[in-house]
Amino acid sequence: MAVRLAVGASRARPARQLTTESLLLALSGAGLGLLLARALSRFLVSFLATGDDPTFVSLHQDLRIFAFAAALAILTCLVFAAAPVLRAARTDPGEALKSGSGSLTGGRGRIGLRRVLVASQFAVSLALVMGTLLFAGSLRNLKTRTPDFSSMEF
Repeated sequence: MAVRLAVGASRARPARQLTTESLLLALSGAGLGLLLARALSRFLVSFLATGDDPTFVSLHQDLRIFAFAAALAILTCLVFAAAPVLRAARTDPGEALKSGSGSLTGGRGRIGLRRVLVASQFAVSLALVMGTLLFAGSLRNLKTRTPDFSSMEF
């Protein structure tokens, strides 16, 4: 980015490039999420259904689900493209090239936005893994336990 700015590109070109890259990643993630949601929800319903107790759940994905996924992808794109675009806009390309890093990320000794984002991504991933493990344990308990209402007192 620093080289492009030093050669004479306007500040809008790197901003458009970063936004386009973020939009491509966000839309591909939303599309993959929709495909996985469709396949895994069918698997989950068939896994929970027993022979004598048919479980009926509507798995139809309509336009509202696709619109929500697209809106969430665009919002994600705008939020996560903003940080690199703002950093590129306020960095002098000559100074970035002189520093030897060749990028617009700043100094090595500073705790910057990148480290905070990596730490928060790790924390959210850990919370998702723990939630998945709790869900799997609850699902296993539901499948192995039979409801016995004869021992209950009313």
